Amino acid sequence: VQIVPLIFCTTNKTYYTIMVKQIRVGSEKQIPEFPSGAMGYNDKNFRQAAKREIQEELKLNISLNKIKKLSSHPVIMQPVNSYLKCQFFYFKLNMSLKNLNKMNNVKTGIENQNEFCISKVIKLKKVLNMMNDSSLIGIKLLEKKLNLSIKDL
Repeated sequence: VQIVPLIFCTTNKTYYTIMVKQIRVGSEKQIPEFPSGAMGYNDKNFRQAAKREIQEELKLNISLNKIKKLSSHPVIMQPVNSYLKCQFFYFKLNMSLKNLNKMNNVKTGIENQNEFCISKVIKLKKVLNMMNDSSLIGIKLLEKKLNLSIKDL
């Protein structure tokens, strides 16, 4: 699952998102990506996996009914290397700039599973300049689902 947080800042009337940076072995550097992860043994469905990943990587407790699918079917990721399928979700929050700033540069992840993440609050339209599967697919699905253009926000 991958989750696109959509956060409207009530202070400056700007849309933000929260990504996480973590080391990726192939690139040997930290890459900002939307929160993501595989289904766990205790997850009954993709939505529950998304809720758990939001809690682990963003330290937010989002109710299941606020976690919405971005596509009706899973998306095939990196078809050259594998046919890994991923279900994308999003959630919307309103938050003050003060509270948004508290969420920036927070250490998250599950250390005993060697998952070390750092949260990054960024303006949503800046994601358009990132060139990785997570950001490109997530933003395009969000635009389609909400019938809007991120660059105009």
